[in-house]
Amino acid sequence: METAFSFEAVLDEVTFIAGPVVVTALATHVSPRAGLLCCLLLTVGGSTSLALQRATEPPPRQGRSHRGTALTVRGMPAIIAVAFCGGLVVGVLDLAVVARAESLGSRALSGPLLAVLALGSMAGGLWYGSRTWRAAPHVLWIRCLGVQVLGLLPLALSAGVPTLTAAMFVAGLTVTPIGTSGLVLLERLLPPRLLTEGMGAETAAMALGAAGGGWLSGVTVSALGPARALALPPAAAALALLVAACCLRSTAVSAEDRAESPAPSCPEPGAGQRV
Repeated sequence: METAFSFEAVLDEVTFIAGPVVVTALATHVSPRAGLLCCLLLTVGGSTSLALQRATEPPPRQGRSHRGTALTVRGMPAIIAVAFCGGLVVGVLDLAVVARAESLGSRALSGPLLAVLALGSMAGGLWYGSRTWRAAPHVLWIRCLGVQVLGLLPLALSAGVPTLTAAMFVAGLTVTPIGTSGLVLLERLLPPRLLTEGMGAETAAMALGAAGGGWLSGVTVSALGPARALALPPAAAALALLVAACCLRSTAVSAEDRAESPAPSCPEPGAGQRV
């Protein structure tokens, strides 16, 4: 599971790096509208191809009604709170790095700096996904959160372009392991029937955190300057670690435990069920 989630996160980082390059090339060498058209085609085409998939769907369950929500499952409030804090980290970085690059003499540096962050996340994801972890999911989750606090501290201490670049790469190393360990823990805590809802809630919490982080970063940059705004990401990561530590008992799960029996496998074509 760690390998699968890490692989998906690495592909995300590839798109974050390649996307701006492709759009810039289209906008400068073809037409300013070509970049937007490319985004439109990729979004519509990718979403449509995903919606048309049927082979990966679990078999439908008829005549059964399920009660309850993922939000009330033990440990889920902690995961959602930590995801919100993780969104704060991302939201702050997106704006604070641009402001910091401008204060260092070139706003154009913000693109390469964010690319370095994505490269670090790719490297962290490849390393994390290539290993076989024997520790329980909640233990890995706590460890990754602690490492992220340490990995974000250099951002607040960076004084120039070289140190800021190195700090962005180090910070990126912690991004994918955090997301992967959190998703694995969520998958172990939730019964299969609530898994989609739980992942949706976790993603929504991260998006809300990113929006709040952008606002908080803007206020801090305006009031205190971009250098001090870069102290917010380690503070948000420390808050996430504190929440996870306080709720450690509720998220405790052994490496083999499941909230319910494993999710049903996909039926073979021709087995008499809709595929």
